[in-house]
Amino acid sequence: MVTWAPDGILVTVGGKDAMTDSVAPEMIITPGGARLRSVVHELPPDAVLDGTDGRHRLLAPGGAALADFGDIPLRDPAVPLMPGNVARPASIAPALGSGWITYAFWNRPADPISSFSTRWVVPPAPRTHSGQLIYLFNGIQNSTMIFQPVLQWGSNGGFGGEYWCVATWYADGQTGQAFHSSPVRVNVGDNLTGVLTLTGNDAQGLSYNSEFTGIAGSGYTVQHVNEMWQAVETLECYNMTTCTDYPRAVDTAMTAISVRTGSATPTLSWTPVDQVTDCNQHTVVVSNDASNGEVDIFYPTPFIDWRQLDGNRATVAIVADGGALYQLHNTGKIWRYTGVPMTGWQQLDGNPATVAVAASGGHLYQLHNTGKIWRYTGPPMTGWEQLDGNPASATIVAGGGQLYQLHSTGKIWQYTG
Repeated sequence: MVTWAPDGILVTVGGKDAMTDSVAPEMIITPGGARLRSVVHELPPDAVLDGTDGRHRLLAPGGAALADFGDIPLRDPAVPLMPGNVARPASIAPALGSGWITYAFWNRPADPISSFSTRWVVPPAPRTHSGQLIYLFNGIQNSTMIFQPVLQWGSNGGFGGEYWCVATWYADGQTGQAFHSSPVRVNVGDNLTGVLTLTGNDAQGLSYNSEFTGIAGSGYTVQHVNEMWQAVETLECYNMTTCTDYPRAVDTAMTAISVRTGSATPTLSWTPVDQVTDCNQHTVVVSNDASNGEVDIFYPTPFIDWRQLDGNRATVAIVADGGALYQLHNTGKIWRYTGVPMTGWQQLDGNPATVAVAASGGHLYQLHNTGKIWRYTGPPMTGWEQLDGNPASATIVAGGGQLYQLHSTGKIWQYTG
């Protein structure tokens, strides 16, 4: 038995709670929300989804009809499909919000969108794994359907897990039909480019292709459908129970955004919408450039774990350069952190009584308590080399391969060597 709430969202299956920490066997949480497995369809790589005469049909490469998915529903043509038609599984009661979390949109003013591409980097995995489901995508939509190349973390009940994968989705709202390509696993740090292209425009409707550039089988074509008139950059999530369920990063920068309408370059004006802000999620429009724009999607903060480095307390100053970390101990001695696979710190030989340290361009400098500056020479030489001239420094600083001293007279000097 299937029971539905007044808003059309599944509440129970078989007379008991069917949506707990994971998706019920009968359901898949797609981009756009929870729907019965029977209306979610994986399409072959060479698929063409046809909307002629207001019905969705799957066509073979030669044009023969392989499946008929029924009438395409009609809605108010002035209202975009999402996020108003996201179907949230009602019996899941996570601590945090779900659906479209934060996003930016742009409505084309005149000619149809002929191409829309976005580049982003697969973010680090979330710190906590709570059965969450994360979707990141650029997409185009009208009042009935949304077409989107989607990056996914987590299981949606049909595919996925504690890893990232990509697939193209074409979906109706609420409990309607949804179609996806075969998922392809990707890795943290991979560069993704989601591309949507207008491939045809005739009396029977418009045709579009969606894919990830360079990832075979990641897309397909829909043809003879109503115009997709809104472009979006979106973070969509489900089953979020703690802020650390989001990717372990500051943000995902949706970059190299390129939009064309016909053969023209339009004037863009992205509108950010922060629909769920329980963990300070938000969207920032960095650039409205239609050829190289950027929209950044920010995750919860604080997001960084700190790890205490072993050994050698009583530090009074630190400095880092070129991957090396130095500590000025309260005894006036300088130590270099050796890290894994070695353990702890290594004391640099010679010249104690340091009052300040600086490092740049692979060089380490020490300000001695006599006011003189020394440069560490290290192997194969041993110890420190005193730099000539200008004693009585109050402090030193280095950057860009240059060394500067603040003299006790209040004047600043640059070391010329």
